[in-house]
Amino acid sequence: MVKSDHKTSHPAVSANQQLAIDVLLAGGTDSEAAQAASVTRETVCRWRHSDADFIAAYNRERRAASEATADSLRQASLKAIKTLSDILSDEDCSLRIKAASILLGQYDEAQAPGDTDPEAIRAGWDEARREREHRAFFGQP
Repeated sequence: MVKSDHKTSHPAVSANQQLAIDVLLAGGTDSEAAQAASVTRETVCRWRHSDADFIAAYNRERRAASEATADSLRQASLKAIKTLSDILSDEDCSLRIKAASILLGQYDEAQAPGDTDPEAIRAGWDEARREREHRAFFGQP
């Protein structure tokens, strides 16, 4: 078993699963992750959708990567904002519009990685199953 860099009480993923996670985080496809992990693409798909420990480990690493990127962006943002703010005073209307659009776009919320706790993932699945059963019992869509 390969342990994550993060200190946690969660079970570690297997070495093959860690290889798959590394490829997926680098932007690889399920097929590429499967090849790296010496498993089938279907196995990687099953891990990504049905293995709470895999999902939690993947989400933890996505979150860490996202936080590192956010730190770098925060460091560069003050200089970028100053530059764009200066352009807002430019005589060229099209430049002002582009700068304003870029500044406003910085406030869009990025989708945060999912839960990093396998038990919370399982609990979510259980809750969704109970809701489906309840709707089915009462004939609701």
